[in-house]
Amino acid sequence: MSLLPAIITGLALGSMYGLLALGFHVTYAVSGTVNFSQGSSMTLGAVAGYFFLVLWGWPGALGIPAVLAICALYGLIIERYAVRPFVQRGSDNWLMATVAVGIIVDNLMLFVFGKEPRGFPSMLAVKPIQIVEGAGVYPLQLLIPVIGLLLATALHLFTRRTRHGVAMLAVVQNPNAARLMGIDVGRAIAASYAVSAVLAGIAALLIAPLFNVSSEMGTLFGIKAFAAAIIGGLGSAWGVMLAGLCLGLIEVFATSYLGSVYTQIDPKVVEGAAKRSMVDHVRAMLDFHKMGVPTLDYGNNIRQMAKEEGLHNAFDFPGFVPAYIRPLFCRG
Repeated sequence: MSLLPAIITGLALGSMYGLLALGFHVTYAVSGTVNFSQGSSMTLGAVAGYFFLVLWGWPGALGIPAVLAICALYGLIIERYAVRPFVQRGSDNWLMATVAVGIIVDNLMLFVFGKEPRGFPSMLAVKPIQIVEGAGVYPLQLLIPVIGLLLATALHLFTRRTRHGVAMLAVVQNPNAARLMGIDVGRAIAASYAVSAVLAGIAALLIAPLFNVSSEMGTLFGIKAFAAAIIGGLGSAWGVMLAGLCLGLIEVFATSYLGSVYTQIDPKVVEGAAKRSMVDHVRAMLDFHKMGVPTLDYGNNIRQMAKEEGLHNAFDFPGFVPAYIRPLFCRG
């Protein structure tokens, strides 16, 4: 890939990461919580867009608002049932609750949509524009960074220059003071989750014509977007967008000039590293057991895996249930 097309492709890809990362920023800036189901919001938007715009042939003026409305509703549901109950109790379990909701939605999309990727036709991704001899880019690739930067600018100006935006930021800084000022804290937080999901829906509709639609497309995008959010700073709209752009450029340049092997993790490598980690974990517990330290495991899976990897004495220390729970039942 030539230099200029690589830059444009990287900016388009990075804008997707940036849009998703903006979703992390919005919820964090308003509520101090993070929507870890952001990837599933993207998947939901892409699948809904496929059904409305491709399968059922709705016009864009009707289908796009419908997709974004579904994403907004999904964001509101996440806030109401996966975040608010835990925040009100002062618990951090909203983190795992949002992850769980995302997993449920991803599996629902797999059931409804199927596993095979499907095309998402777009007039802006049919005929490439020749920018240098022998290399071109689709108009959509030029449009995506523009939309991403405009949304980041609009979000930044809204939260810094408007009364409602400043009020939303005041919620996380001092909720009680915000209430005294007449700010509906619950509504502000719910709105942030709706906006977060809508940003993911916009990203889905923009990227689907270039990457196709699949029931798991949001997973990898969500992970990389969260990385961009952390790098750019969850509290800065411009920071997360610029970090997303940089991440996209690095990925495209690495793929173009080093090969995709350097940008995609081999699952077998990860699996092997995880198994070796389990062996080390169990070996350390065996050492504690030999030293007389009370040692137990909460299940057999990790010890069984260590045994299969060659640690034959992995079961020399007891599990939690045989050591503590079963005797209680035996004593009645």
